Amino acid sequence: MLPFTLVDRLRYILERQLIKGVHYQLLVVALFIGLISLIGGWLAWPSAEADAPLSDSVWWAFLRLTDPGYLGDDEGTWRRVVSTALTIMGYVVFMGTLVAIMTRWLISKMGVLEQGLTPVTISNHVVILGWTNRTIPLVQEIMDTSGGIQRLLKSLDTRRLRLVILSDTVNTERTQ
Repeated sequence: MLPFTLVDRLRYILERQLIKGVHYQLLVVALFIGLISLIGGWLAWPSAEADAPLSDSVWWAFLRLTDPGYLGDDEGTWRRVVSTALTIMGYVVFMGTLVAIMTRWLISKMGVLEQGLTPVTISNHVVILGWTNRTIPLVQEIMDTSGGIQRLLKSLDTRRLRLVILSDTVNTERTQ
């Protein structure tokens, strides 16, 4: 007896693909959508017109999977059952999974951007390196309109002070 079943092996292969990133996740979902379309088309093929090829039924299944608006056009009990099942799977697989993948990708990209690893491309700015308990009083002192900051702005021939604070972590509290 083998220690792993076929299901365990398939689950392992799927997991290996999903952890590779968003492109592989989208590829796995696209393959899954294709497989569901093939199975749905094959199930609906017997109820299709007599001379209709299997490819037409697969296309029919793909349309039901991706757009629930087609549901009302179906005729025949078996075709309606298959169409309803495809529409429900479409909500879960097509809509839910794609939205989840894209949301997770967007959140991870936002996290990378929040790390502040992109180069600062502004000129005539003041940089504070690091965040400590003295950062806020230091910023308040720099932003104080009296004295040296006005002379600095005049010498740089600018009206606006640009302040860049490099911090290990960025959150809403620090941003405010």
